[in-house]
Amino acid sequence: MPPKQKFTKEEIVSAALNLVRKEGAEALTARSLGDALQSSARPIFTVFENMAQVRDEVKKAAEEIYNQYIREGLKEKYPFKGTGKAYVRMAREEPNLFRLLFMTGAPQVPKMDDLMRYVDTVSTSITDAAKESFEVDRETAQKLHLAFQRKLDRPTGFQIAPRYASIVDIQARLGLKEDEIMDAIAGDNHFRLINLAATQPAEMHPQDKLAVEHYALNTPYGQCIDRGSKVTIFVPSGMIDPITGWWGYYLAKMGGFNFVCRELGEKRPYRTFYQYKPDQLAPHQQDCMDDLNRLLCAEDHWVFVPMAASGANEPEYPTQFHFGYGAAKGDETYNDPNITLNDKESFEAFYQSFSQLLEEKYHLQADKQRYHNNTATTLFCRHLDTKVNAVTLRIAWSVTCWDMRAMQIAEDLAKEIHSNILHTEYTISPEMKIKDIAYDGYSS
Repeated sequence: MPPKQKFTKEEIVSAALNLVRKEGAEALTARSLGDALQSSARPIFTVFENMAQVRDEVKKAAEEIYNQYIREGLKEKYPFKGTGKAYVRMAREEPNLFRLLFMTGAPQVPKMDDLMRYVDTVSTSITDAAKESFEVDRETAQKLHLAFQRKLDRPTGFQIAPRYASIVDIQARLGLKEDEIMDAIAGDNHFRLINLAATQPAEMHPQDKLAVEHYALNTPYGQCIDRGSKVTIFVPSGMIDPITGWWGYYLAKMGGFNFVCRELGEKRPYRTFYQYKPDQLAPHQQDCMDDLNRLLCAEDHWVFVPMAASGANEPEYPTQFHFGYGAAKGDETYNDPNITLNDKESFEAFYQSFSQLLEEKYHLQADKQRYHNNTATTLFCRHLDTKVNAVTLRIAWSVTCWDMRAMQIAEDLAKEIHSNILHTEYTISPEMKIKDIAYDGYSS
């Protein structure tokens, strides 16, 4: 005879939900749930087989709470705007449930299609109707654009567009209301809502902080800038990894390198441009590959791929710059015949020089292949028409997002690429000194 149930399923789920609400998902354990029930953990397992089932039920309950917020938003005069406001409201009022739903493998705050992912089946028609009826306030979008006026970066002396603008700062400086900011973001593809908490490791227990990113567009997937260089900076996940596109853009701008960045696309389900699977291509991924093939057309060409590290659900590593070139995790040699380097000598000289500079000038460290595996046959660079030198560079968000020396580090990296990869002299573009708004006024 099975043991008698001391608590109902609903009672256990309710206690677990309240625990997550107060202390976060990581606090939900058998022992803590037993304490919340003023019991041992044993009665839990007369109803559930394991804690994974409990967590699934808690997530379902959190989804229903999210649905309630969205339903309230849909009652507003402009439902599209209402859902955005509801999303922000839940982030403030239910931060731990918000984190459970949107920060598990999702370092980027979703837009409208993502906001509706948990809503019932009628949401699609409601959303479509809301989108059709909603008119974008272009004047507000232009005002939001002003929040990204270039500012003096003191370490370099360059005029740099802000990496982001916080919601609170936009309200204070421009006098925009929260719903006006949401209108501009929803209606203009050049803006993106991000959660800066995702740029910090989970063990730091970061607080949610909503902000806006601003970026330029000239292709259906994002940006492609041909500067006639043998080096291309390719950011495959700018749309999902906050700040990486901004940092990669200025690395390419300062170095005079080509630049390709994915800024647009669906976030649910998310399909990265870093992987290339011909039978599972994301929209416009082939357009991006065509551009890369055009720019990377000789074996002495190089592609550097900035990506994010040490944030969201990833641990904080002892090193901040993680170089990869197609070898297995832990293999710091160049012996694997499938590595993505043609010129190993130049890369090694570059790596040694840049690593030493990082340590001596910035007290930062680099590694090769230490923490990430790069052997996948689906890596985009293995599918280019020409086998070029391809280097993945995962950089801690503590550098790109939070370090005031981020632009100085990018400039030093550009100098090292010129010196040890291209064997050319680094020269400063006069445009780096021009004051303007965001990316306006740049010739390329």
